[in-house]
Parts: sequence; structure tokens; C-alpha cells
Amino acid sequence: MKLLSTIGSTLIFFLRVIAFVLVFVISLNLALTLVISPVYDFPEPQSFSGSKWYNPYRSVSGDDWKLSNFQIQSAAWGGVTNGQNNPSERIFDVYDRLGYDLITISDYMSINPYHSEGHAFVPVYEHGYGVRKTHQVCIGAREVLPLDYPLLQTLNAKQFILEQLSHGSDLVAIAHPSVRNAYTHNDLAYLTNYDLIEALSNFQHSISHWDAALSNGKPVFLLANDDTHNLDNPFDYGKVATLIHTNSLETDSVVDALKAGRAYGITVHCPDHENHELKVERFKDLPELRSLELRGDSLVVMADRTISEARFVSNGGKVIHSAGSSEALVFVMPDTAQYVRVELDFEPGHTIYTNPVIRSSDGEKPIMATARINWPATILYRLFFFGLVLAGVIFIFVRNRKYLIPRWQPLPPRKPSASEGRF
Repeated sequence: MKLLSTIGSTLIFFLRVIAFVLVFVISLNLALTLVISPVYDFPEPQSFSGSKWYNPYRSVSGDDWKLSNFQIQSAAWGGVTNGQNNPSERIFDVYDRLGYDLITISDYMSINPYHSEGHAFVPVYEHGYGVRKTHQVCIGAREVLPLDYPLLQTLNAKQFILEQLSHGSDLVAIAHPSVRNAYTHNDLAYLTNYDLIEALSNFQHSISHWDAALSNGKPVFLLANDDTHNLDNPFDYGKVATLIHTNSLETDSVVDALKAGRAYGITVHCPDHENHELKVERFKDLPELRSLELRGDSLVVMADRTISEARFVSNGGKVIHSAGSSEALVFVMPDTAQYVRVELDFEPGHTIYTNPVIRSSDGEKPIMATARINWPATILYRLFFFGLVLAGVIFIFVRNRKYLIPRWQPLPPRKPSASEGRF
């Protein structure tokens, strides 16, 4: 019985320690979320409008497409981030054999300084370590933001992170927003201070999230990445890529092209019998977008080979027209379209996703309205939080005062001993 009692006491002790740690972590996350993050005034979503169109491909000639990837995990952090099979040298060797022009390593919370001879270096890292995978890809990164919210992320918290990231990187892309619903469609209708959305990923596609942002007047373009974690698995790499139209792979040129939308995404057919050698051969003959032009009220799309099917997608992600079996397609833009992007299917199963042409008042890229800090609301919010904390401390103190404050009692009168009564 004594042994059982000891085991029971030990178990209770450990359960109390675990409960204390959980309460501490949750309280710390709440404090970070509710105190550090300010309260924002978000611009109301507005659809694109205007009599003209912004066409990101208006200066594209069909040459100078650079095959790129911005999400590859290396063997960092002792393998905790699931990239233990991907030493930096191997990453560059594998992607170089596939014909990639721009290879970047996006370690979690760390800028990998590895350089490969003959390849440009663009600093990139993936920010975020929350359980909901609310992550961002930071391109042209100058510093790593250590702050994140492991558990709870309110709309204000997400906005604060995006704003801080925009100060330390040239481009901020929301990574795989559909994973664990890290970013909801409603989030993307209101959030600002981001430039790109990882709409295509080997991890998980997020096309509907991209359309949600576009439908609410956010002029953001796509990023398409493998998000490679294991180069031993041929189905984990060489499946999704970004083609950037630029004549230079210096960071400034790459950033300018992505920000302007001079890029498109491609998903590469990957059959069941895939291996690295077959993949290398397949990458030698990927389809390419030749041009996407506006001629009057018509959108003209040309590729370097026959398009099996083309889908013209507009407001709310709805397919408003489809066609195919041609290298060039013409589509008359409807007056109701706020934006139009195109999906092009090719044999034996490749698909190109273009950036959208967007309605604009002057033919230039619309400017995203920015969320602003509401300082009076922020101060009141923080005072309310600290008031709750103070009330909680007082409550605990009052409930446990008999344990916290020693209660001094007068000593009882001492009885004389037997010897003290003798003379």
C-alpha cells in the first residue's frame, strides 16, 4: 500500500507540473497575442474597378523565363524540420540537374548562407513555428523575425507579423494558406502587407485562397513551390515551379519581376514510375507561355505548343470560359470581370497557371490599401488585459491568503514545571 501511495503521489506531482507548463505556455501565447499585437483598422474589401487593365505580361517577349523554386528545406536544426536528407550541396546538385536557374533554400527561421558556384544567391527563409502552420516565405530577406505565436493567431496578430516581416524582407509570401486553414478566405480579404500567395505547392494547393484575395481587391500574385523536405522521394520534388521573366537573377531583378507579376506557376506531370533520371528528361521539354496580350477588349494567350484545355477564371474563382486544342486562344473580356487569370493544360498532364490581368483606373498595378494601427483602441485593449491580470492576481491572493500570509498567534501560557513549584 505504501508503494502504491508513493506512485500515486509521484504521478500527481508530474501531472501538476505538466498542467503548470501548459497553463504557462497558453498564458504566454495569450499575452503575446493580446498585448504585443496592436489593434488594427482594416480597409474594407473592394473589388478591382476601372476602365483599363493592368497586364503583368505586357512587356514579356516569350524569352528569359527562369525556372525557380523558393521552398526547399535543408538539413537544418538537427533534422527537426524534416530536411535531414537534404544537405545544401545535394539540393543544388539535384535542382541543377533538373535545369533550374534559380535555386533557393528556405530553412525555418534561418537564412541559409550556402552559395553554389554558377548560381545566383537570393536570401530566403520560411517564417513561423505555430501549430496551425501559419507560415510565410520571406524573399530578399535581410533578417529573421524571431517573433511568432505558437498557438493562437487572431487577425490582428497575423497582420502584425506580416507588417514586421515586410520591414525585414523585400517580398512576403503567405505560405500554403489552406494547410490546417492557417489563413481563412476572410483573413485574406482583410490582411495587408503581403505581396504573394503560395497558390501552388507540392504540400497543398491554395488556389481558392488566392482567388479570395483577388476577389476582395488584393493585387497579389502567385508563388509556386515544391516545398521539398525529402530528396530521397522522387514525388517530393520537381513537381511545382515558378517561371520568372527576368534577364538577371540578382535579388533586385527577381524581386521586381515577382512583385510586378511577371511570372507563372507550373505543375509538372509526375507518373507512378517516376525516378530522378526520368524527371531530368521530362524537365527538358516543359511547356512555356509565349505571351499573354490584351488587344482591345480581347485577351490573347499563346504557348509554345498545343494547349489541351484553357480555363479563364474570374471573380470568386469561377471559370467563365474554356477552350483548347490550339497554340493561341482569344477570349473577349466581359464587362463584369474584375480580374482574369488563365489555367492551361498540356499533354501528358502539365498545367500552367498565369497571374491575373486586373482592372485598373490607369492601367497600372493597383495599390493595396494598408491596415493602420488604431492606437486608442490598442491602449484600451491593453489596459483591459492588464486589468484582468491584476484582478486575477488579487483573486488568487485573497483566496489563498492563509497560505501566503503567516498568521501570528499569541503563545499559550506556559505551565510551571514540577521543580519550579518547590522551595
